[in-house]
Amino acid sequence: MSDDILSQDEIDALLGASSSEPGSEEETEAFDLRPVGGTVEAAMGKTATALGIMMQAEGKAAVKELAIAPLRELHQTLQGPLVAVEGTLQGALDGMIITLMPLETAVKLAALARGEDPASAGGEDLGGLHDLAVEMAGHLAEAFSSQLGQELHLDAAEPVQVNWDSAEAPPVPVGADEEVVFARHTLEVGSVSFDVMHIIPRETAEAVVSALAGGVSGAAEAAAAGEAALAAASAGRTVPRVAGGKVKGRTNGGAQIAAAEFAPLGSAHPAGTMGNIDLLLDVPLEVTVELGRTRMQIREVLELGRGSIVELEKVAGEPVEIYVNGKLIAKGEVVTIDENFGVKITDIVSRRERVASFS
Repeated sequence: MSDDILSQDEIDALLGASSSEPGSEEETEAFDLRPVGGTVEAAMGKTATALGIMMQAEGKAAVKELAIAPLRELHQTLQGPLVAVEGTLQGALDGMIITLMPLETAVKLAALARGEDPASAGGEDLGGLHDLAVEMAGHLAEAFSSQLGQELHLDAAEPVQVNWDSAEAPPVPVGADEEVVFARHTLEVGSVSFDVMHIIPRETAEAVVSALAGGVSGAAEAAAAGEAALAAASAGRTVPRVAGGKVKGRTNGGAQIAAAEFAPLGSAHPAGTMGNIDLLLDVPLEVTVELGRTRMQIREVLELGRGSIVELEKVAGEPVEIYVNGKLIAKGEVVTIDENFGVKITDIVSRRERVASFS
């Protein structure tokens, strides 16, 4: 056994040993992490893909830790300067999901949102991070809505810097003794990595599992639905030790350790909405690149002739807009490819801007 990694055999051995200890004082009702863990990883897969589009590189997500434990047992993991985004669930369920990331990751993501190179980002400038936080919250809401088969929204608050280096109360709206589901993922986009964590109070996680059980008739089926949400490439994946390697509820009082047995990325779709997406892949869409606009009187239009110059309301060097079926989806810069014009995409508009374009 290595210092940092538990193999699946070692995890199974721990779980088996713990079940043979009757009357353990810290024994609590077991909690199946698969429905929640699989859904969160599905959302992180979508986020990694979106970041990959922005950076023109391949994006992928990998689960690093998945556990349930009292928040205070995650104290060591959550030390150092962090940025927290509190998300409030609305719709089919009530509750919260808190997204945490090291300050370094937050600065990189903020730079990416501003159209800068995240690999060279430094300092503490978080300008633009909220737009990406809203996008990430949207991916989480979509993933949970997909599993529940019901509409669910996650409103992301403004990012705030927090620090839990002291032994005082945690800097998030969760009690230190409250059990939470903790998930940590690494998003690899090209040569840049982003470390993202999520904290979900057990009450919220249980509500998700309960809703899944009600929707698919049975807790076993609910666990299977969460597994199918992402069944990740669990082949060859190991689960790092959490909170000293103790397994809450079935061993000697630490965090519950579960193998990341998720379904492949993109395998789960909202019932009745995404299952037949392949049928739409050949539907043609009109893509328009707008260099600029101006307003002219009829008199001025009638006076136009060969050699006339029309001044546009756009500064030279400013990005051009890219529309799909009349809806703004991206911005870019004009390039030449051999003898043809092209557009290099430099920015994908935020979810908020896309929603505004539909209004």
